[in-house]
Amino acid sequence: MLITRLFQILCFLAAATFLGVGVMVALNPAGRELYLIDIFTLPLLSGTACFAVLMLLLRRHVACLMTFVACLAMGIGFWPTALPAGNPAATDAKPVRVMFANLWVNNKTPERLADWVTQTSPDIVVYIEDGPRAEERLMPLMKAQYPYHFETWDSHVFSRYPLTHAKGYIDHRNLHRVDVMAPQGRFTLLVTHFTRPWPFQPPAAQVRQRDFLADYLHKSTDEGTLIVGDFNSAPHARLLDVLMKEQRLHVAASLGGTWPARLPVPLRVNIDNALARDGLHLSPKTIGPYYGSDHLPIMVEVTPIRPKP
Repeated sequence: MLITRLFQILCFLAAATFLGVGVMVALNPAGRELYLIDIFTLPLLSGTACFAVLMLLLRRHVACLMTFVACLAMGIGFWPTALPAGNPAATDAKPVRVMFANLWVNNKTPERLADWVTQTSPDIVVYIEDGPRAEERLMPLMKAQYPYHFETWDSHVFSRYPLTHAKGYIDHRNLHRVDVMAPQGRFTLLVTHFTRPWPFQPPAAQVRQRDFLADYLHKSTDEGTLIVGDFNSAPHARLLDVLMKEQRLHVAASLGGTWPARLPVPLRVNIDNALARDGLHLSPKTIGPYYGSDHLPIMVEVTPIRPKP
């Protein structure tokens, strides 16, 4: 009897903890400690859902109800980024396929990314965090397929279409820009790599990068702008949520995450993303296969928006 009572109390406390976490996620907290909870919404939601099913099977109805409410609270914060957004695509324009990958500097087999490039035939391939192995094994394969190439620091853009107005910022801002002269129309491509969040870096480090990106978007770009990168934050977390609302950005919809690559889909975090301004339509994000990096690659199709009548 005592053991049963203790088990009931433990189930209730666990459910209350999940509910508290769900409320934090729904409130989109700004505090640095709570911000980490906000980033990991998808793994937390997956774990909470599993616990709710367990409580249902064990007939712990109060704990099950509390955990179900926690799932709903987490879903409030997470679900908008899983739905397509932005203006409708022009029906007479062929999409430009853009691939992005964080190679990971310690990746022993970066050339395996070329297999997915061959399978999917993107128009533009962007990767960051290259190293000696990538320069030796992957870069020659990309140069053989793509006539246009822009390189700055550890970031590369390979394109079927001419690239102009190339510019790179490689200190704490880590932002790179090219204009893509696609047949469908010119658009600006920004490549970014945010630093890791607190406690790995000071709490203000990511905020400085975000604010520089926001200022650059405001002063130096137009509505035909695409941003790809490893943001080390999820679109539903406060860091990017603020950027997207202030700069009228929408994210390529996705239910899955990209990091850590070895984990199953429900436990990965959605930190590799594509964002666009109002002049571009983004398809839902496709997540590619494992190729040796700790990040999975992504692919989006970019199309000009449908002209207004």
